[in-house]
Amino acid sequence: MEELLEKKILENENNILKELLSSWKNKYLSLKIVHNNLKRSRSYHKFKKGDCLYIITDNWRDTSHFKIGITNDINTRLKNYRTSMPDCKLEFLVFTQDNKTIEKCLKLRYSAYLDNLNHEYISEVSLDHIITSIKELILFLNIEAEYEYNFDEYNEEIPSKKQKLS
Repeated sequence: MEELLEKKILENENNILKELLSSWKNKYLSLKIVHNNLKRSRSYHKFKKGDCLYIITDNWRDTSHFKIGITNDINTRLKNYRTSMPDCKLEFLVFTQDNKTIEKCLKLRYSAYLDNLNHEYISEVSLDHIITSIKELILFLNIEAEYEYNFDEYNEEIPSKKQKLS
């Protein structure tokens, strides 16, 4: 009788262990799929190459911090930012040969609002105000410029703060 009881207990334990193992395998496979999807390289909208001035934000920073920068290849620059700030968002982009002049004027105009550490982030000024200043400067100095309006496509896949927290 004891042997039969012991055999039944072992069978039950075996069945429970098999169920647990099966459940863990399913969870593992689900996580493996999620992990592989995260590892996959994302492709973003590509902009033309050329000298430009841009404004980006980082979702994890205060929304009133804007990075002003210049480059001759915005696609490479944004790709580099994505490694350290995966949720950076392109807010403004203008192609112009005079990008250095505009950046220098902006830093002078907003010198009181520049971050002390790197002098590349402007804070406590609205994005609209900065963009208006850029456009007025381009008009005033009669600078040849081409505005990019298609950066929403680039920003499309960036998760919001709320999505990340859930």
